[in-house]
Amino acid sequence: MDNQLDTPEKILADWLAGMDAALDYFAMQTGLQLDYTAASLDRLEAWLLDRYPNPAAIESVSEQDYLEAAARFVGETFRHHAGGSWELLLDEPSNIHNGIPRLNRLADNGPPIAPQLDIITSLARRQGSFLRMRLQKRSHTASATV
Repeated sequence: MDNQLDTPEKILADWLAGMDAALDYFAMQTGLQLDYTAASLDRLEAWLLDRYPNPAAIESVSEQDYLEAAARFVGETFRHHAGGSWELLLDEPSNIHNGIPRLNRLADNGPPIAPQLDIITSLARRQGSFLRMRLQKRSHTASATV
């Protein structure tokens, strides 16, 4: 096996190459208007709360594609408003973000965020506005209409 094929950079590059197709398919499957606004995060969160009674429900094997697609959308929305770039850690087993794509170098210079974990948190808190509020805190636009 060629170790070059298994580098975090290669895995991330392949994941990013599939971004548009994955997001288009997710929008088609859910019927959601995903336009990278705070309102679209609210629509996504409402859909998630309606579909999943708790975090474990979206973490099941049968729902992994939905979790990944939703995380892609949340991350891309953050990138549109707060900058940053995607990265993938694979060699830090003690890091909570190990093995899942995360955004780093956001406009506020705060810690990296892992959209997948934000989705799980939103399902645990069940507020309906967690994702939007998180975006507003991390965004360089920081307005209610991001």
